Amino acid sequence: MKTTLNMIEVSLYIIPTVDSTVGRLVSRSRYSKENMGVSVPNFVKGFLKDNLNEFSSALKNPELENLINSDTTMTMRDIACLNYYLQKVGFTLKIQNVTDDEENASDIPEGAVEWNIIDYNFIQNDYPTALKITPSESEDTIDILERVIKQSGLFDESKFSGVKNPFTPVMASLKSIRDTMGSVNAGLLTQVYTILDRAGVKVFCATRA
Repeated sequence: MKTTLNMIEVSLYIIPTVDSTVGRLVSRSRYSKENMGVSVPNFVKGFLKDNLNEFSSALKNPELENLINSDTTMTMRDIACLNYYLQKVGFTLKIQNVTDDEENASDIPEGAVEWNIIDYNFIQNDYPTALKITPSESEDTIDILERVIKQSGLFDESKFSGVKNPFTPVMASLKSIRDTMGSVNAGLLTQVYTILDRAGVKVFCATRA
């Protein structure tokens, strides 16, 4: 992970299901706590207010809309509660720390898939840290996951040299099937995502809405 974490990124996505790991970006903004002088929850509240027209017809909840439009001071718990209702109607908020030079500050390029590698082992300002990968056209899912695993820093060989790395046999099997059959085994992919998730790293893939 990069170490200069100056920005908090807030994104609103359209999602197909509540627990989805993919989404279509509706809006995005970045916030510098040092420069903007407001709390993170109140910045997020302002972000929701600016984007209210994107989800109000789906939300259909005047009480929540009034809360977003009010001068009420928000807390992280309040934002989490608002996100609960957004997720019920096909939207979600993602709040994460990024470096000031991280790519896709306000949008995702047309046709691109942005992989967000969200590390819950590295918390700043009460939110996880994210690193982004926008794959090249020549990379397939297995190539991308190799990059994800490497950049996650999990099972560092200098510290876990005597311990079996759980990624190794799964990735070897994925590559073997790809090279011999030309396909990607969905069950093995799920195993990789499960290992990442259990070790505190989540993957969220986004495209432009």
